[in-house]
Amino acid sequence: MGSRGRAVRTELWVANKVSLSSWVDDPEPCSIPHLSANRSSTEVSGDPLLLDSTDGVAALIDKSLLQQAEGLHGEPRITMLETIHEYALERLAELGEEDAIRWRHAEYYLALGEAAESYLYGSEQDTYLARLEMEHDNLRAVLEWSQTFGALELGVRLAGALWHFWELHGHFTEGRRWLQKVLETSSTLGAERAKVLTGVGTIAWCQGDYAQAALFHEQALALYQALEGADRESLMLYRQLEDKQGISLGLSNLGEAARGQGDYARAAVLYQESLALRQEQGDKGNIAASLHNLGIVAREQGDYQQAEALFKESLILFRVVGYRWGIVAGLAEWAELANAKGQVKRAVRLFGATDSLYEVIGAHAEPAARVRYERAMAAARVQLGETAFAAPWAEGRAMTLEQAIAYALETDQGTEVLRKEQTGKIT
Repeated sequence: MGSRGRAVRTELWVANKVSLSSWVDDPEPCSIPHLSANRSSTEVSGDPLLLDSTDGVAALIDKSLLQQAEGLHGEPRITMLETIHEYALERLAELGEEDAIRWRHAEYYLALGEAAESYLYGSEQDTYLARLEMEHDNLRAVLEWSQTFGALELGVRLAGALWHFWELHGHFTEGRRWLQKVLETSSTLGAERAKVLTGVGTIAWCQGDYAQAALFHEQALALYQALEGADRESLMLYRQLEDKQGISLGLSNLGEAARGQGDYARAAVLYQESLALRQEQGDKGNIAASLHNLGIVAREQGDYQQAEALFKESLILFRVVGYRWGIVAGLAEWAELANAKGQVKRAVRLFGATDSLYEVIGAHAEPAARVRYERAMAAARVQLGETAFAAPWAEGRAMTLEQAIAYALETDQGTEVLRKEQTGKIT
């Protein structure tokens, strides 16, 4: 539109400011600048900034200056139009209340993050993961503010509470960036810093940065050991509270060691014991991991029917939780199963999808798994020939995450993907 378009937009902005000022500045309808700390949408029933302005919020909804939508369970959420948001931020600064409002906003979302953290390992995992995903913009806003305002300890606590969410939902690059940022800018020591180091180490491992992962975990261990010496009684209590989770992890790790040594019978027993504890806790993500591990054992023992059943259950649970790294790792195991059953083109297609999807989520396969995949693909190239290998590989790489899941599970969508094999076009 050129200069005339810019002039029109400027006139509209000025007109909106004049119109808004009668509502924003009127103490009776609301104190709408107080809502400007929110990013994207926010829940009406919990956010203290909204609870302070209930009458004014209703008035602005009536005037279509705010929008109301439904949350996860039908609860009302408020979205502020961009024009309103810009003007409210401007007025908040003019009123001299920005610091106080930002603090309240930050404390609310810190409390939310820390409350959700404990549920990320239990039966309500998927509910709280979805809640954190919905509030992700507001959580980002708090992390940004903590850095610019100097609320560094608050930032460390929030990042530490969110790392498992970032891991499970595949926000590897963003999560690692925030975790490393709070480590660089804060001098906080003790359990809070150790938690952040554990988180960034875990995500670095998922990204295939094993040297940095080891370094972060070593630093975390040193802090936890120092904490144990300083407050042994508290740490023992914490261990008691986390006992089942810790035991299940230890059993799983022993199962990994047994599997690595080719002792599949012992690995299966250890994985089953770990699975039983995780089922008691209702931890869907780790239940999926245990089923995944048992599927690998069944496949290596030649029980392909059992392996397929376990991989199916695992993949479905990973999908429910939204654990993208687990989903992609699961697809790779489906590929190995297809290869073991002599379904070479299906295996290549799934390996192609896996290769592409690891790139999409910014992660890598475990080193041992990667060696197996590369060996299988080298054999497939020889068996099919380069030309016959290239077509299913390209088809797999063109799949979205959902298409790859459907193809692995052989659902209707997966059947459609297979039907299009001859065309080489997967939409």
